[in-house]
Amino acid sequence: MGRGSGGQLALTLCCVLGSLWFTWGFPDGAPIEACILDNPNRPNHGYAPQDTRVNPSPYLVVASNYVYQPGEKIEVVIANHPFQGFFLQARDIDTNKWIEGGQFLAGKGIQPIPECSAVTHSDKLQKPGLRLVWEPPQGKKGFVYFTGTVLQNYTTFWSDIIALVPDPNRQRG
Repeated sequence: MGRGSGGQLALTLCCVLGSLWFTWGFPDGAPIEACILDNPNRPNHGYAPQDTRVNPSPYLVVASNYVYQPGEKIEVVIANHPFQGFFLQARDIDTNKWIEGGQFLAGKGIQPIPECSAVTHSDKLQKPGLRLVWEPPQGKKGFVYFTGTVLQNYTTFWSDIIALVPDPNRQRG
């Protein structure tokens, strides 16, 4: 081995490890800090979210209700296109703050963040769709909306998504 080959080896190793970090991203989901970032509900990946005016989200995010009360769980579905990751948070409609005491239920590929009424992915596997369940805080009632980010992959994601709620008064045809 010639002179300087140790430096080249170190540089190569750094490049390989760096690319692995880039590829793996946050395989266990968003860290708890995602709840308190300057831009809440947005990944801190170093990439901007997709501009929905140019590239609309392929995802359909739907909540079963916007009214919560004790003992009544709300389902939130992410559908329409495969995705790798997500971060969703339950927020109060009036204050825009997360709902203390509310929490998502754990499940396969799902990691609740009860400290801020949020949920994220727990693996980096492609998901064809997902059904999440949110439990409101005990003894409280109010109005909730669900907002967050769905990641097609580490660099392609849509943020500030707000779950739709079907109109219960709409008649079926």
